[in-house]
Amino acid sequence: MKINKMFFWILFMFPFYSYGNIVSTTPTNPEVSVDIPITANIISPTCSINNMSSGGLSQTIDMGFYTAQEISTGKGKEIDVPIIINCSGSYGVYGVAFSFSKLGAYGSLGFSQPGSIRTSLNGVSLSLMWKIDNTPVDLSDGYEKLLANNSSNLIDGSIKAKLLLMPGFSVGTMEKGRLRSGVNVSTRYY
Repeated sequence: MKINKMFFWILFMFPFYSYGNIVSTTPTNPEVSVDIPITANIISPTCSINNMSSGGLSQTIDMGFYTAQEISTGKGKEIDVPIIINCSGSYGVYGVAFSFSKLGAYGSLGFSQPGSIRTSLNGVSLSLMWKIDNTPVDLSDGYEKLLANNSSNLIDGSIKAKLLLMPGFSVGTMEKGRLRSGVNVSTRYY
């Protein structure tokens, strides 16, 4: 009698539910099974970097002209390197994760000069700092800098670059001339 009352209550509670499958209850099967449809949309963000819909971040930064004395005393200019991610046409972008990796021979100087990479001139490094908080760019393998979307869908991942004298070098021992350097920058939306 108890099972029949349970069956009655189930029929009474779900008489118009068209998606459900009601399984007859018996002493060996006192369960009810209901199908619940689930739908979702999986989207891929479509953001532009520096107002370029394709081509990514590729850009050349002109550091300008300096004397060896300016480099050795740290009086060179900080050059802004804009990295503006515009996700105004996207939905569900909570932020962007940035990671940096070595490009050719231009590896990180590590703890001796945090946030700095080598250049083609022996004794001259390129310091990279986040413009948003003035901290050195972490060039460690696997490290990601997370920058949250501030609800404007514009994420500023800009950095500042500055030429420095590498530790252990002087004006007399540093190499002079035209230099090159570079770094790979990867972005991931989250």
